[in-house]
Amino acid sequence: MNLRARIEHRHLADAMSWTAKRADGFGLSPILAGVLIESVGDELRFSASGADVSAVATVPAIIDTPGRVLVSARLMDRIVKVAPTGTVVLNELPDGQLRMTAGGTFGLPTMPTEDYPQLPELPPVVGEIPEADWAAAVRQVAIAAGGKDSAPHWLACILIELGDNLTMVATNRHQLSTIDLPWQPTLDGAPGTRLLIPAATLADHAKALRGDGNLTLHHSEGAGVLGISSPGRHATIRLAVDEFAQNWRRIIPANPPINIAVPATDLDAALRRAEALGDQPEGNILIELEPGELHVVVDQPAVTGGTGRETLLIDYDGEPVEARVRIGYLRNAVAQVGNSQTAVLGITNYKTAVVVRRLRPDGTQATTSTQLVMPIRLDAPPVQVRRAA
Repeated sequence: MNLRARIEHRHLADAMSWTAKRADGFGLSPILAGVLIESVGDELRFSASGADVSAVATVPAIIDTPGRVLVSARLMDRIVKVAPTGTVVLNELPDGQLRMTAGGTFGLPTMPTEDYPQLPELPPVVGEIPEADWAAAVRQVAIAAGGKDSAPHWLACILIELGDNLTMVATNRHQLSTIDLPWQPTLDGAPGTRLLIPAATLADHAKALRGDGNLTLHHSEGAGVLGISSPGRHATIRLAVDEFAQNWRRIIPANPPINIAVPATDLDAALRRAEALGDQPEGNILIELEPGELHVVVDQPAVTGGTGRETLLIDYDGEPVEARVRIGYLRNAVAQVGNSQTAVLGITNYKTAVVVRRLRPDGTQATTSTQLVMPIRLDAPPVQVRRAA
């Protein structure tokens, strides 16, 4: 039967915001670039699938004639974004078009629904976590992950560890970001489970969350996916096959001997000026500590850059210490502390990573969220390249 249904624009927009970007045919399969719309009782279910993720949204509607139809997700999403509010009428015509009446009348070509693949089922529930906490954590750690072409592959991923807390961590070898979140694990959830997920996919998914209520997480050994659900919508994300190549906790210095408190806003402003002076976020800076002072020094300028030195007053009376790091990575770390907060820089020596944490009002460090910036050593020996005989 040809589908005919009436749906409020706000419900249609919500369903398309969840599913449209998940449809991905890689330019090869128009079927996978489509969104499947089907009636289920007095609701419409929208389904989309890509290489790493599938998404399903179910919204209320008035079903005049039950049925299912497959149309281009991108085309329908464009129309929905510019359509006026009110009731939208979807009517599948015998000539192979879906007529969409919303202010004006639009015709979308349909595709064979029988060719659409079966989407993965949700694995068993392992726990719940507030949507807002999940989305904020993904945004924080994703910035430390490498690009899609990183090698090894796990550098482009976020590692999620399920235990008493839910831990997220990502690193591109130059910076590392980790956060511990309280959550509600189920009794049959597997403690100590480690899930490796492409960072770009997880970050894109987090942007589509509503930000209210709880997310339910689904996983089981051998399932190969992480399931995420909330009322009216769910998604599955394919897990990466590579193992996380190292025990990342050993990278973080346990007790840096020097811990310098500095207002995050002041430090970020100094770093921003240093970044402009060096003419590139990949440029490096020297952090110098002297009694009562922290110096941000640009002494390795790019071709079009300059040099500079800026001083911040701090509470420090120890020996002079210095650490050289990338400007952009340190700015990323300080940004996670928050502009109205105080950042603590944990420094051991010029060979050791700089630890960045937030200072609590009681004077202790917030260890639930840690940023790590790897050092740059200009005195490192050059790499010896062997040439074939």
